[in-house]
Amino acid sequence: MRDFKGSTKSEDKMFKAIQRSIGAYDNGWIGCQTMSDLAIKVGADCFPVTLKIYGMPTIIGHDIIPFNPKGPLSKFKNSALGSFTYPRATTPCSILITGGKIEWHEASRYWAGYPEAVMYKANGKVKMGEFKLAREVPGNPVEWAVGGFGLMQFWNPDGQGFKKIQMPNGKISDFYTTVAYRTNHLVLGYKNGMMYLVFCKNMTAEEVNKLMVKFNFEYALLLDGGGLAAMNGEESFAKIKTNIKQGYAIQMI
Repeated sequence: MRDFKGSTKSEDKMFKAIQRSIGAYDNGWIGCQTMSDLAIKVGADCFPVTLKIYGMPTIIGHDIIPFNPKGPLSKFKNSALGSFTYPRATTPCSILITGGKIEWHEASRYWAGYPEAVMYKANGKVKMGEFKLAREVPGNPVEWAVGGFGLMQFWNPDGQGFKKIQMPNGKISDFYTTVAYRTNHLVLGYKNGMMYLVFCKNMTAEEVNKLMVKFNFEYALLLDGGGLAAMNGEESFAKIKTNIKQGYAIQMI
């Protein structure tokens, strides 16, 4: 979709007012981001939908299902890589609750005493916080919870253990460089009652964080990335590494 901008001050004023009224980033440019927010506002029957927003493959849906695909994403529509796994592409190592059941019980840096950012849905509402253990996530029941690296108002690399910390074997490991370096990253976002999966190409965590401001998310969480970064959207530009084995994925519904 080609973006377009008003040709007069009054048109620019009108476009920005429309964007603010529907929860879009008010830059005066009308494109996929504004049109997707408009579709949400009017209750358009088109979700899940795959779009390219700010050049990034994006899947928008009503809700998510975190799950273990036990293989590649090729068999699962509207899906993307989930959060951290250890060993690689096998077992989740971030807080994970799905279908009300705890699948992984602690934060990825819990062993070093740190919480992690967690986006969760409880009592029909999506929220976000910092927790060390899955049982600390409030709500009865917690429908789902996904842990990861906090973005926007939950940007806290030091407090979430993503800087230089001491390993159990006594060595010092710089987790920030292993998670936040320039590579492909996945983001789980939330706004206007809808969930987003965004494939951020060739970016640092800082650059991803700045981009999320333009998405105008209420909450945003950095998932895993690097060589495992994968997505299986409806469009060809969103079919990325769909044949790589994954141990943790998120499906949009």
